[in-house]
Amino acid sequence: MGLVGALAGAVVAGGAQSAHDRSGGRLLRLAPGDQIAVAGTNLHCAVSSSGGPTTIACGSGSGRSPRAGSYGLAVADTALLVLKTTASSTPAQVRREAEPSGSGATFPGPAAGGRSFRAVVGTVATVTGTHVFCAVERLQGTTYVTCGPADGSARFFVKSYVGAVSDTNIFVIRKLDQKRTTTVFQHRQP
Repeated sequence: MGLVGALAGAVVAGGAQSAHDRSGGRLLRLAPGDQIAVAGTNLHCAVSSSGGPTTIACGSGSGRSPRAGSYGLAVADTALLVLKTTASSTPAQVRREAEPSGSGATFPGPAAGGRSFRAVVGTVATVTGTHVFCAVERLQGTTYVTCGPADGSARFFVKSYVGAVSDTNIFVIRKLDQKRTTTVFQHRQP
């Protein structure tokens, strides 16, 4: 339960202003086709490049395929999905949470991507043309990628769902108000 509490604390803090270890960070403005590999982990994120709402998907695996049996996240302005990868490395939806409509301007950035980045603890990323904000955080010795819809100050929207994935765990937390959250999904990675 301590890890869930620490993760909830990071969500309440809003994202980029968390008091957790964020050494060596930088801002990435991601566009469709961009990918991130998280240093020291098997975590990988990719931004959708065609069809449907712009979405960032993060999980354990490589740029070519997720690790069989692992859980991951797909986050867009409209929904957060929890995915589990089948034995053939095909993602299957486990849970879907509808996101509330965000207000304010979407995050700026390039219209086209195709770039590959290496992210370290402290890296934050915004997805161009969306309200989706992600951060690479280290909580209780484990590196997580945390993503959800946020405002221009990197505060996750009230009533939004925020996901966090590591090589060992996955969590989805709902932000009830500026100080309270509730865990709606958690699972250990295989």
